Amino acid sequence: MNVRWPVLAALAALCLGLAALLVTRGDEQPAESFRYNRDRPLDISRKKTEAPVAGVRVDQLTFSSADGQRVPARLIRPAAAPSEPQACLIFMNGYGTNSADSVAPLASVAAAGVPVLLMDARLNGEREPRPGARAESILDPAKTAAVLRASVVDVRRALDVLGTDEACDPARIAVIGVSQGAIIMTMVAATDRRVAASALLMPSPDARSARTALRRIQPGALENLGDAKRELDPWLPMRWLPRIDHAKPVLLMRGATDQIVPIEASKALFDLARRKRPQTTLRVSPGGHDPFGGPAAPAVARQILSFLSTNLNVDNLEAISGLAAAMPAYRPRDPLRVRQRTLRSPSPSVGLERVRFSSSDGARVPALLLLPRGKRAAGRSCLIAMGGSGTSAPELAKAVGPLTQAGIPALVLDARLNGERRSKGTSLAEAARDPLLAAAAIGGSVVDVRRAIDYLQSTGRCSRGGIALAGVTEAGYVMLAAAGTDDRVRTTIVLSGAGAQTTKAPAKPEAVARVAMSRDPTPPASWLRQGARDGGVLVVRATPRQLIPIPGRSRYTIGAGKCGLLEPAQLSAQAGDTGAGLLTAWTRVLAAGAAGWRSCRS
Repeated sequence: MNVRWPVLAALAALCLGLAALLVTRGDEQPAESFRYNRDRPLDISRKKTEAPVAGVRVDQLTFSSADGQRVPARLIRPAAAPSEPQACLIFMNGYGTNSADSVAPLASVAAAGVPVLLMDARLNGEREPRPGARAESILDPAKTAAVLRASVVDVRRALDVLGTDEACDPARIAVIGVSQGAIIMTMVAATDRRVAASALLMPSPDARSARTALRRIQPGALENLGDAKRELDPWLPMRWLPRIDHAKPVLLMRGATDQIVPIEASKALFDLARRKRPQTTLRVSPGGHDPFGGPAAPAVARQILSFLSTNLNVDNLEAISGLAAAMPAYRPRDPLRVRQRTLRSPSPSVGLERVRFSSSDGARVPALLLLPRGKRAAGRSCLIAMGGSGTSAPELAKAVGPLTQAGIPALVLDARLNGERRSKGTSLAEAARDPLLAAAAIGGSVVDVRRAIDYLQSTGRCSRGGIALAGVTEAGYVMLAAAGTDDRVRTTIVLSGAGAQTTKAPAKPEAVARVAMSRDPTPPASWLRQGARDGGVLVVRATPRQLIPIPGRSRYTIGAGKCGLLEPAQLSAQAGDTGAGLLTAWTRVLAAGAAGWRSCRS
């Protein structure tokens, strides 16, 4: 018997076992560097600071990291606390930057309802203990690697911080990193299961490209390539990107004209993603290394916001942030300072009152309140109606009156610069020549509607889930935006223009006004989805008369144990028709909204 074969087989098995052990240790050993004691107190301190735009609150935080170092951060959140946990973001910029510089650009995302926590990597921004400490660290590859590892743990501690915040949904936390921040966030996404999605922008894939990038910023950085590869390659995206859970969405972006990270290295990382993680979303920015600088910035922002909206199950951030820039802050705790007086009733079954209340920016909002004197409709529904350009509240109240006769209280108000709210002769229609003025009127009207909800609910006549909004043409945009930012709204009815197609969501205040003030405005598709998040959106077009129910159902509960069928033909009756069929259809719509748009079977 030839004894060499058993010996060789044993040696082969031993070699394979050692190889497997080495591979396993190679995979596990780096992850061990990010372990920390989650029971260590966070010791969070908060200080409110000035907000760069209306509608947000900025808190300056510090918390304790795993090694006891204090980590400064800024948390931007909507000024009005949400009624339920929201998706949240953690943002980290690149080498040599300061997180404070990113507060203003990201404020509109927070105003759209998504809190953002901004933080710096170690030795960056206000985390540099003394001048020159950051520059000294990149002369030594071992110190550079130590900064990356420690910063990963800092971000994981930031996840702990958001876990204590009732405004954040722990299942919908995303991380965004730029350049050095993207290197760190790649490791965070690969090692912490709490990260739901990650956007990695312009990272250096390996030690060679990181050395080139740093030397372009600071000559003399990482002098010895061999040392750099030995110390840094274990911590860079070529090693960590394939380790991110394949079920977690990842956006990877490189710059087509990047002057910092070598283009070929970025292409190699893209090739790796195609081979090892094919579900990764790959995007090429037409700009350079700074994704938010230069003419390419708007396109990059749209791609990032679209990725986050899709994968965090949130409203279209681009659409909302465009209008948020024109909206004053909504402050629900401000006194309404209501004044009202009874007017002559248009019908024995309808009471009419003239009401004035204060909006969040101090503007006085005039309105007409129509109250049923007979039996209330099912669901304690209430309607807030607003007319478009050239339509005054008294005119709209005549059209709404039959619904009140059917048992539905209604509050009818003018948009800003419309009806009696014209400012020094400037009407909403005339403001179309000045997009910023028109955008301010539309944004202010959104806050007026939210304050109108506050007023109606203060009367005790409306259930929390029974608020319906109806807007004509430009006011339809107002109502959709209000529905998207206020979860008390269950039904939104838009009487729109003649166009049969929806439009692209406007991302700037000027664009909001330009689209909303067009001759035949049609609602953006993303705004319709946004308004439908908590309920239903019904669009009745002028030509042809056609109802488009955004939810794909037609049968809804309309009261306790009742199931009703919404008939588009009935809602499409000619204007002014006050027949029983029309009233029944519209009251069913509002009752379905009050019931929460729950589908049922007859």
